[in-house]
Amino acid sequence: MTLKRKSATEKRPERTRGPYHHGNLKAELLRVGMRLLEKEGEEALSMRRLATEIGVSPAAAYRHFESKNHLLAGLVERGFQLLIRSTLRGAEADVIAAMRRYGTGYLRFAIRHPRLYRLLFQEPLYALSDSDGPIVRSAEPAFTLLVEMCQAGIEQKAFRPQSPVSMAHAAWALVHGFAHLKTESCLPPGLDTQSDFLLAHEALLKGWS
Repeated sequence: MTLKRKSATEKRPERTRGPYHHGNLKAELLRVGMRLLEKEGEEALSMRRLATEIGVSPAAAYRHFESKNHLLAGLVERGFQLLIRSTLRGAEADVIAAMRRYGTGYLRFAIRHPRLYRLLFQEPLYALSDSDGPIVRSAEPAFTLLVEMCQAGIEQKAFRPQSPVSMAHAAWALVHGFAHLKTESCLPPGLDTQSDFLLAHEALLKGWS
């Protein structure tokens, strides 16, 4: 018996490699989900579309996120990480400058990522996590940092003694209010949102001194 030899021109079947390696499909789902959210909005997201975009079966995607809302919750966790990073740029020793940087960084993040910013505060998603769940844990550092800055301001005698938690609530309400009005197009066109925010922020800090 003789073996039939393949001709030199006969091509071997090519192996195809998927867009992700084994073990990081969850990260890829979040990456593509974030891209679609930022580009097209929450309505464009579905587990089936993500699976198609990545090149896997819907069943494979559902092994990592059991529903679209669970995927959105994962995007919220990632979003808060990005928000915190935006508020930590630079390093001022002066607490007033640090709080100003925090506020402008927060507002800049909301303006640059309006769809993601809206998602961060969708109450139904928080029902998927308990009081010590991943969404709550991912959101806490942003507020904790604000409390710490208020406490530092009291210790440095830049602010009169009062509850740093209450101060942080007031500061957060101010910047969140501006961010919400801007992302929901409630402010007049052409308004310099950053300048108006800094004016209000300065008045708030003076009231604490």
